[in-house]
Amino acid sequence: NVDHFNAVLKAFIAGGELVKAESWFERLQQSGITPDGTTFARIISVASRARDPGEEDGNGAGRVRGRQVVKDDEFSYGLAAAVRWFERMEASGVDVGLPAILAMARACAKAKRKPMAEEYLGRLEKYGLVADENFHHGMLRAYAQANMTEEVTSSFRLMEADGVTPTVSTFNIVIRAYVRVGLLDRAMQWLRRMEAFGFAPDATMCADIAQVHIAAGELTKVHELYARITEAG
Repeated sequence: NVDHFNAVLKAFIAGGELVKAESWFERLQQSGITPDGTTFARIISVASRARDPGEEDGNGAGRVRGRQVVKDDEFSYGLAAAVRWFERMEASGVDVGLPAILAMARACAKAKRKPMAEEYLGRLEKYGLVADENFHHGMLRAYAQANMTEEVTSSFRLMEADGVTPTVSTFNIVIRAYVRVGLLDRAMQWLRRMEAFGFAPDATMCADIAQVHIAAGELTKVHELYARITEAG
């Protein structure tokens, strides 16, 4: 059944094995099985991670795909493939669900294409969907991985506006996003906000913050950090 095919598609995601995923999709259709929203969501996820099979042209002008040179400001191979599969899903009449929209919005966010990500997020209203905690965390992680800290903050606010209560995991994602780019003052602001919600940072987060302070030679701030954590219990 379709669940079995979807389970196999999931295995192709991590490696972005688009050729295999598309071959598996064709096999599904040849078997007379109708793909569902999960099928398309997983192929979109695979596509977004797919790498351009072309090679550098040797002159730094871009990547070579056949005889066409792909400039850096064009869609990446993976993002373009994801867009194509999302459009195919919409045209098929299959119910568009949260996983597919999240996969597309995450792909756009990771490519630092905020307007494009927001365009796909607009599909939530179009299809009468409400973003849940998993959806919001997915967007937070995508923007964090792209080092788009202001978008991380905006996504947090959107999450609250949607009535989704922040959890320890939510704050961990946001704080680490700022630590990752070295904005420790902002990270500490979020740490205080986290504590105001009654949450305590875990040992890994404290170590992440401390490492950045140590690298900057700010040992006093390391002591202050651990003093605060100890005091908070």
